[in-house]
Amino acid sequence: ENNIKPGKDVLVTGFDNHVVSTYLHPEITTMKLPLIEIGQKSAELMVSMVENNGLCTAEGFEIPCELIER
Repeated sequence: ENNIKPGKDVLVTGFDNHVVSTYLHPEITTMKLPLIEIGQKSAELMVSMVENNGLCTAEGFEIPCELIER
């Protein structure tokens, strides 16, 4: 309706690298999230909290993601 062309006039970025990203036209740039690693780290932190009477000793951590440009 507004003569806006996706990929040219406006950029769209998604996350989680959902399979639908590859079927859209134009394809959507997305982030591939390491969901298994995030879950594992979350479980480690919960176990640590249980062992330390609810005290969280984590100062911070980073789990890298991958940008998938399309």
